[in-house]
Amino acid sequence: MNILNLASEKQAAEFLKTWRNNRTPGIAYQDFITVLKAASQEWERNPIWVEKCNQLLHDERVLSDEIAGMLDPHHWTQRLEWELPLWRAQNGRLESPHSQAILSYRPLGEMLHVAPGNSYLGGLESLLHGIACGNFNVLRISTKTAPVIKVLCELLQQCGVPEHQMPLVSWVAGSPIERLFKFEMDAIAVWGSDEAIDAYRAGLGPGVRLIEFGPKLSVSIISKSPHISAGDLEGIARDVARYDQISCASTQAILIQTESQRKFLWKSLGEAFEAQSQKIPAPTRSKNAQVEILKSFEKAKALEALGLGETMGRFPDWNLIYHFKKSIEPSPLFRTANIYVFENDLELAQLLNPIRSYLQTCSIACPESEVVDWAEKLWGLGINRVVDAGRSTEPMEGAPHDGGFMLPRFAKVVSLESPRRAKHHGLIGSSKGHFAKLKEIVRLAYRAPFYRDRFDHSGLQDGKLESYEQFLKIPLLQKRDFYNYGPPKSAQLLTESLDQVPAYIFTTGGSTGEPKYVAYSKKEWDEVTDVFAKEFESLGIGPEDRFANLFHGGGLWSAFIAVTEAAEKLGCTNFPIGSDMAPEQALRVIKDFGITACFGLPSTLVRLAHELESKPHLKLRLPKILYGGEHLTPSMHEYLKRVFDAEIIKSGYYASVDAGCIGYQCAHLPPGQQHVFESGAFVEIIDETKMIPCGPGETGTLVVTNLSRTLLPAIRLNSGDRGRLINSPCPCGTTAMTFELLGRADDMVRVGGANVYVSDIDRLVAKFPQTLSPIYQIHLSKKGIDDSLEIIIETQKSLSATQTAEVKKQIDKAYSQIAEEVREHREKGFLKHFQLILAPPGAIHGHARTGKVRRVIDERLN
Repeated sequence: MNILNLASEKQAAEFLKTWRNNRTPGIAYQDFITVLKAASQEWERNPIWVEKCNQLLHDERVLSDEIAGMLDPHHWTQRLEWELPLWRAQNGRLESPHSQAILSYRPLGEMLHVAPGNSYLGGLESLLHGIACGNFNVLRISTKTAPVIKVLCELLQQCGVPEHQMPLVSWVAGSPIERLFKFEMDAIAVWGSDEAIDAYRAGLGPGVRLIEFGPKLSVSIISKSPHISAGDLEGIARDVARYDQISCASTQAILIQTESQRKFLWKSLGEAFEAQSQKIPAPTRSKNAQVEILKSFEKAKALEALGLGETMGRFPDWNLIYHFKKSIEPSPLFRTANIYVFENDLELAQLLNPIRSYLQTCSIACPESEVVDWAEKLWGLGINRVVDAGRSTEPMEGAPHDGGFMLPRFAKVVSLESPRRAKHHGLIGSSKGHFAKLKEIVRLAYRAPFYRDRFDHSGLQDGKLESYEQFLKIPLLQKRDFYNYGPPKSAQLLTESLDQVPAYIFTTGGSTGEPKYVAYSKKEWDEVTDVFAKEFESLGIGPEDRFANLFHGGGLWSAFIAVTEAAEKLGCTNFPIGSDMAPEQALRVIKDFGITACFGLPSTLVRLAHELESKPHLKLRLPKILYGGEHLTPSMHEYLKRVFDAEIIKSGYYASVDAGCIGYQCAHLPPGQQHVFESGAFVEIIDETKMIPCGPGETGTLVVTNLSRTLLPAIRLNSGDRGRLINSPCPCGTTAMTFELLGRADDMVRVGGANVYVSDIDRLVAKFPQTLSPIYQIHLSKKGIDDSLEIIIETQKSLSATQTAEVKKQIDKAYSQIAEEVREHREKGFLKHFQLILAPPGAIHGHARTGKVRRVIDERLN
């Protein structure tokens, strides 16, 4: 990476023209974090970078630690989360119940960063902020800092920052080139003196944002407490000893509460400074700096001779200068600290008020019990940042810089304010951007070993997706993959360690056998609940509703948490009833509190309706009913509508914990039909026999790719659901794909609220190898509005009626032990219709053409 020395306005204009014509898209936000991860690893593993910087830094090698901190990806991840809290707006658009408008962060555009001449890292810090927000940056660097900044930019470029996003230039201060940039740029960030900032403010082009980082002054305070320790004084000395590295936050003046406290601590404070000067190497001082230190020292000695002050130190390594006067002066830096005494709050205010506009940090030595009171006092006097003694240059995660967050100054928030868009959930998302989203999610998933291997074998080297045809060659993700390659057995499906990111762990099923688990980052889960809330809102749920959550809580199940958080985001009064509360008790809560809306499994809702019909004295009305997790038949719909006198009965969302949010139901769709949530999911309906897409009306397996989850990506997931494409337009106006759900096709089906696992029948058959055949079927049907479950198993040979009855008892008992959830639902009366049938050999017929026996026949959908 070269530094371009601009000698004329014409040359600068040519540079800008070439720069604009040749650049390609830059990076921002999460891509920026990826770059920093690579840069941090390179800095740590390859000593050449540290060696290069140390050679250029001469005696200021302590700065190499500061550079490592600046490149820390964890630090920047926290910064992005705290300072740009609308995190989904960082990468695209934020569509959330928190705002009626649709919001997005966008870069300012073209930015000039004017680095300070006295700080190696000020220019780098400014540049990193510009890159993080996606700006195209030009960094004007000083002669002193140029070599170090060049090395660090070469490191960033090697790790993925495009060179055109951070070209380095220099020119003579005050030249006409400055005038050109003041009109050509969208924003200018200036780090330096008042004079430097004033120079760029004057004649600034219309609409150009000026971001100012001017001179600051920080202080330390030692309270009059008798419990000030040697460690406190060492901390104060450390805050002074490092001011030459980070001058804004490092102490220039020490304020001691009472003259008696100063006299008591004077010798101990000098010992602390001597100790720190031995621990932290002294920096190189320019001739000008040496002159300023000498002037300050000689002036202090003269005042001391006149009885107007006192000095102590080992000139020129460190100096303490006590002033009798009550006006704070800037220190010449390089471990020269001015000391002042105040006797009360009024004198403290008199010291700080004249420099109020320059104040930044105050490190304080005081007892723990006084910290908060001191902070309140100092905030009121103009101090923006209060820290413990010794921590002035060690910012805590999530804390602002100089009274405000920096990143928002390097970006802008834009909005789309359309009532049609905000209120119409069906218009969220567009298929136009699907391929770009598929490319992005494939690229990010490549970080997971499982997908890296899978993509390489599918011809997607480095995770670069070039066409839909390539995407359709990626093998389907099966439920067993979650068990074999996901946590806790393996981390191959993860793109990051669970130790490095706040996460939720949920189960995808498995009341018996082997459970499978999925992981959501905290941010991903927040998006899920936002999407749920948006759908609830589109179906008529709002802050005026009293909302009952009827899903099962605990057990690593996700639905209860998702529904509760979504209703909370809408401002509803929440009633977390759950599914385990006795039906009569649940109805009484609904009646007594006047609950207006609920969400639950259809089987749970039907049980409540049964109970309500049998208890006329519990007469109540439930206007809004949302359901999910099971199919709702037309007869069930009519039954719930009649019993609860419901106005709205709609699918709350079509989602699964492994695939995420998939589909939603607008006000115009009949039961069973869904629009694809195209902002977050790409859905295929395929013929699994031929592995080709199904045409309109053809039944196939739904295959889902989640477009937003990156911690544990779900790419071409076999959902286990059957469906068919609906090719007619919807009156709601959406262009999103519409499909009809036709039931389950995998190991688990839900019957009467219970999970029935096909694999449980395999285990049952294995217990009776001499009696039972491996040929069996599960028949699901309706008796009235209730689910009915029949398990038909062929025997190895024909049995008499007596033999059949005896064997059936043993098999029924064994199945109750294997399928505990089915047994519990039968005992509680939730699954009213259950029958185990033993059939003679050949009684179960296979497919006429293939001879395959369908394991599950779900007649509830007919």
